[in-house]
Amino acid sequence: MAYHKEEHYDEQITNGLIENYRSSIQLLGEDPSREGLLKTPERMAKAMQFLTQGYTRMLKRFSMALSLPRLTAKW
Repeated sequence: MAYHKEEHYDEQITNGLIENYRSSIQLLGEDPSREGLLKTPERMAKAMQFLTQGYTRMLKRFSMALSLPRLTAKW
């Protein structure tokens, strides 16, 4: 198989986001336990982690770049 998708989510963050999205749905006057919304909080939690994953990746790259030795020209 040429493509293999792997998903890794922080369980603690995912669970916290699920509860927050469930509360948001309820605050909007919907029933988060109804069939059409049952999995929505989990989908939203995973989607937000996926969409924001680049933020931490860029910070790691930036910090690695800062730790590289500097080349200085001697004229």
